Amino acid sequence: MCSLLEAAFPEDGLPGEEGAAKEARSGRRWIIDPIDGTRDFVRGIPTWGVLVGLEADGDVVVGACHLPALDELYSAARGGGACRNSSPIRISSIHSPHQAVFCLDAFTNIHRHAFGTG
Repeated sequence: MCSLLEAAFPEDGLPGEEGAAKEARSGRRWIIDPIDGTRDFVRGIPTWGVLVGLEADGDVVVGACHLPALDELYSAARGGGACRNSSPIRISSIHSPHQAVFCLDAFTNIHRHAFGTG
């Protein structure tokens, strides 16, 4: 993916965590995580994804998350809303934490959060 972005946008930076590192000359940089949710990937849990974002002059302006195992693509653009598989999505209308559903897949650092104590 990095080589495709470099070819298409040679002036853009690539600070990727997986070894790619290129300073931006254009004011833009691509932020890539080829496997976000490595623990889930290794365990066969389908909630891992490929993340790509574009930062322009310090602001993230476009982002996408592809969940291959679920055949889903989430994308958003500043000022343009967000989509799931090309269909517009919106934020939840729930305003109270008591009505919300909380989901996590590890207890590794739960003690650091107020809801994980007591």
